[in-house]
Amino acid sequence: MRKGAFFLAAGAVLLLAAGAATRYVVLPTVYQVPSDVDTTTEYSGTLSMLNPAALAAGDASKLFLTNVPVTAEQHVKAVSASGRTVVMSSDTAVKGPDGNTMVTSNHVYSLDRVTLEAAPPPAGSNAETHTGLALGFPLKPEQKDYQYWDSTTQAAVAAKYARTEPKGGRDAYVFVTHAEGSIKDPKVRALLPASLPKSALPLFAGTLPSELRGILTALLPALMPVLPDNIQLSYTSTTDTTFWVDSATGIVLDVNQKQVIRAQMSGPLAAAPVPNVLDLTLKNTEESIKASAGEAAAAENSLMLIGTYIPIGLGALGLLLLIFAIIAATRKRPAPAEPE
Repeated sequence: MRKGAFFLAAGAVLLLAAGAATRYVVLPTVYQVPSDVDTTTEYSGTLSMLNPAALAAGDASKLFLTNVPVTAEQHVKAVSASGRTVVMSSDTAVKGPDGNTMVTSNHVYSLDRVTLEAAPPPAGSNAETHTGLALGFPLKPEQKDYQYWDSTTQAAVAAKYARTEPKGGRDAYVFVTHAEGSIKDPKVRALLPASLPKSALPLFAGTLPSELRGILTALLPALMPVLPDNIQLSYTSTTDTTFWVDSATGIVLDVNQKQVIRAQMSGPLAAAPVPNVLDLTLKNTEESIKASAGEAAAAENSLMLIGTYIPIGLGALGLLLLIFAIIAATRKRPAPAEPE
């Protein structure tokens, strides 16, 4: 083979190999949750809740905070990553108009870096045991139902695919979840009083609607002598969430969530109505939706560049060089001129 044809063929092979390596080696290392992910998502909403300070002070007028405007920040970051597994922390703080923190939520999960399903926790990671999804959706979501972890009830519930619609200028899959049950998260249970002093019952009665208030007020004189000093409480949680998930990258563009925690008294007052001890509604801010949409667009462009455009470009150039190499190898050399 002529030297020119040899070098052209060698270049063609290198370009074809580079294209294949970009598609099958480089892309998988990029197409996963980064080991340095560190994001903050902002929410706004309202909060109604039992006021522990007013309960302790016996102040019925402030026993329940109602429809307080709140903001929230969720900070998600990768704690460690190895192979297909990433350990991620999620810290959420809900703050009132004065900037004081009213509700917090802190969790650590071990996840598959592509599907975001639960992965075996690495030793010493302190990741919580869970099933299904916990912090988002697969990098390539599908129009199907998934299992999503509800940390409050410690159970996986169905994240049902509902529809596809625009969100922030992107095509989004909409998923809805409904979780209901007794509270099993020890961190949440620690925030709620395990019992209610019977001396506080008149305070609760004063917060009920007039027709219920009259019934409970009439029953209390007869019940107070036989009730224990502290009435045990149990709690249930109901959470309804709607996710808008970018169809190309799995990035969550928007979330609307409402959680209600209800208390139930034990003993003779088990059927007595108790106002909700927490009613929290949150949704992404418009600025957060725009930021997530921009992140999704940039991620899609990067994936297309690495997974499609660069391999095709390198492959096309390699084939072109290969054609030139074949032409150079098969072209006849001109016959030497005969001497005069």
